[in-house]
Amino acid sequence: SSADLQFKPPIECSHKDVNYSATRLHFADLIERYGTPQTVTNLMKAQLDSKQDEAKLSDEAKLSKKLKEALDALNEELPKEMQILYKPFDMKAESEKYKEKKLRGEHVGPTDDFDAKLCGLAAELVSKTGFFHACRGISNDPQRM
Repeated sequence: SSADLQFKPPIECSHKDVNYSATRLHFADLIERYGTPQTVTNLMKAQLDSKQDEAKLSDEAKLSKKLKEALDALNEELPKEMQILYKPFDMKAESEKYKEKKLRGEHVGPTDDFDAKLCGLAAELVSKTGFFHACRGISNDPQRM
């Protein structure tokens, strides 16, 4: 059945690196190559309630939480003008909200439209970074807007 083909192994965050050394090195490299600001757009499932029991969170929500913790730790050490911009956008939840409204026959305005929300997020990030890059091969370089 199709359910058998959708198996996802559980995400495990077993390695405890309290200094976030790999994350720190990754962003140091990105900042050196591309400058600031750096943006992180998290498209995984969101954590709905910060007080929700960790064991009840989906794997994606757990990973989202760990990502946010790592970025918060890095941003505490960075000057304001170099801090990493974090934008969560739960694609699945946003898409489902849009579909449910349409199915119920409710008016779907520009603020409800999934594609418009995603495009708005992209426009916001491009305006902050000055970069847009769509690559069809390794020879294409990012262009400043």
